[in-house]
Amino acid sequence: MDLGTAIIGGVLLLACITPIVIAHNSSNKKYKKTLAALSDYAAEKSCKINQQDIWIHAAIGIDTQNRMLFFLKGDSNAHTIEHVDLNKIKESRVITPDSREKSDRINRLVLELQPANNSEQPAVLEFYNANVSMQLADELILAKKWKQIINDVVGA
Repeated sequence: MDLGTAIIGGVLLLACITPIVIAHNSSNKKYKKTLAALSDYAAEKSCKINQQDIWIHAAIGIDTQNRMLFFLKGDSNAHTIEHVDLNKIKESRVITPDSREKSDRINRLVLELQPANNSEQPAVLEFYNANVSMQLADELILAKKWKQIINDVVGA
């Protein structure tokens, strides 16, 4: 192999790898920023996140010792964060509001937290919305996972 072919091969390889490295670094920065936003909010409530999951448009974390759940919707720059006191929750359920319709497509996926006091409204954490994200990824698996985590903490 001559030097010219080696140089061209090296440049092409570099051109292919560079965007992948940049995308990976950008994804890591976004993950760390989202986790920091969630952890900072928990710290404001005198809590510490023990377990968390972060996906495209949301993040969820729990402080099992203080029985507090934190949910971030949006991204690290423009987001809303809410917290739920699990001492006031009796169980959680995964709900697909369109599940009563005959459809193969999930348009919305929420984790509903039923309060122990039936006069209160349930807390609704939206894991997926077809109007925000085109494709359902791991949100259903995460919703089921967090349903189990929350039910284990509240003893349902």
